[in-house]
Amino acid sequence: MEPIELNAYWSREFPDCPPVGFLLRRVYQDRWVRIRNFSEDGRTPETQTDYGEMCSRLNEALSYLCGDNTGIVLITTSYSPDEKPVRDQKVLREFDPTAKFLHSVGVHELALEFDAPTYWHLFSSKWQFEPGRFDKVMRLVAQGAMFSGVFNVILLEPETNRLMCLYEGGADVILEAPKARDQFRERFADWTVDGL
Repeated sequence: MEPIELNAYWSREFPDCPPVGFLLRRVYQDRWVRIRNFSEDGRTPETQTDYGEMCSRLNEALSYLCGDNTGIVLITTSYSPDEKPVRDQKVLREFDPTAKFLHSVGVHELALEFDAPTYWHLFSSKWQFEPGRFDKVMRLVAQGAMFSGVFNVILLEPETNRLMCLYEGGADVILEAPKARDQFRERFADWTVDGL
């Protein structure tokens, strides 16, 4: 999916919110569910065993979201104080060298959390999903934006309008409808939580 197609798709399927994880969960709350990396609230991985467990959990949930469809769009993000797009995370350039600029979002205009001009520059690429393919990105997000510089990573399955927004403690999942969200929550009951 080329950037022009993805922008058109996003405007059609998610018209009320740009591809910004923390805003998506607010705007599409009736379709949202959160899965945690671990049962303990707020726990992040500390050992290689922890990272393995986290990736296994996220891959199982992503496999469920994809179903028989294996086409995934990976959206990654960089930021700067102005609108000129930059992609300064070396680790993302190496992991995803074919990513193309999608568009920039002035998050300071959308959320009170930002008091200075802050632009998130979104890049996208098309992948074939298989478990393990995104483990490196999952690990980087879990390390935290302050450490790895990787944040606001979205894995989109466009055939069913399902997406997973990775964050340090797990993932926010947006499904195509409230009923699908409820089914996902039931399937992964031990991993999901209500609310933040």
